[in-house]
Amino acid sequence: MTATLTRTWNVEFEKETLEKLISKHAPHVPLTHEHGSRPPETEEEKAGFYQYWAATGGHDLSIVQAASKAILLIPDPDLHLILSRQIGDDGAHAIAFRERIIDLTGRDPIDDIRKEAERHWEFLEDVPYRNWLGFVA
Repeated sequence: MTATLTRTWNVEFEKETLEKLISKHAPHVPLTHEHGSRPPETEEEKAGFYQYWAATGGHDLSIVQAASKAILLIPDPDLHLILSRQIGDDGAHAIAFRERIIDLTGRDPIDDIRKEAERHWEFLEDVPYRNWLGFVA
């Protein structure tokens, strides 16, 4: 089976795709925020913020790890380019989440981010690098 990308994956394409999905499957969900979000204020909000963003950083770290391993296993140089972009994108997300947590709570979540990535691997085992369909899944 061969997969061919007919468009460049960029922010505009991602936004357009998400808007189409939301419009079709969840038309009651607004496409833009009416009000800006505020930073967490109470200790309970800060704890929830910490937990959510550390888990999200761990998720992105696991994607970086899966893409890195896939590059070693898949000989297609075009796919290497796509995977390296994925590594850069999700690596930047993980770093941004870590820095945001540090800025708002004064705590470095690196150990919790690593633990969350480990939880992903315990669940997924070798699926993300078994073959390209596993990686896409």
